[in-house]
Amino acid sequence: MPSSPDRVTITTGIARLLMLAGFFLILLALAGLVASACIAFFYGLPLAEVPSLMQHPPRNASQRSMHLWFQAISAFGGFLLTSWLFIRWVERPAGPVLNASGWPPALDFVVVSLLFIGVMPLSSVLIAWNADLDFPTFLAGFEQWARAKEQTLGEFTRFLIRFEGLGELALGLLVIAFLPGLGEELLFRGVLQRNLGLWMGAGLAVWLAAGIFSAIHLQFFGFVPGYFWGSCWAMSIFGGGI
Repeated sequence: MPSSPDRVTITTGIARLLMLAGFFLILLALAGLVASACIAFFYGLPLAEVPSLMQHPPRNASQRSMHLWFQAISAFGGFLLTSWLFIRWVERPAGPVLNASGWPPALDFVVVSLLFIGVMPLSSVLIAWNADLDFPTFLAGFEQWARAKEQTLGEFTRFLIRFEGLGELALGLLVIAFLPGLGEELLFRGVLQRNLGLWMGAGLAVWLAAGIFSAIHLQFFGFVPGYFWGSCWAMSIFGGGI
């Protein structure tokens, strides 16, 4: 077994993963309860109606605002708070994710930017291929479910981004772009990928974390490009030493 302080045993690694999953599920559920309570209070709705309302695309500006606030609170609790508490309570002393100081060299930003610009054509090919993928007959039921899920999420997104005014635009950018981007990268790259790498090696950790990241969104017809971009981000972060 590895004895370096930068490595952990398989047993410890699996235990950490189970704790991370527990943190995530509990805090996501609590964040959902807090979000539902806040929406019920500020919008004058019965608390029991909020969960059902959040499962359907918004039909007006008021419902769109509710969805945005619900997602903001859920993203904060499920991703940011999970990551911060896990790093503070389980990884004691806190690892390089929270102890990092300063900015990486400017050349790193240039290299990563050029890398992602360069692979965009390949990403477009993967998106088209994944979207048109046909399943064998015995998986017809799964294909029907996956396409219906994709259609529902697409409809949900189209309604959600019909912002009215600068206030909604600012809230939308915070909820759709900033919080999920920061929270998901912190959880999947800063915590999950790094902890996987402590006992299974960095190479396997990069690909496994990217697969989990893509699968958790439940968008099968976007899984391959999501996995591709997740792997690119993972390798760039791994190259940065985190």
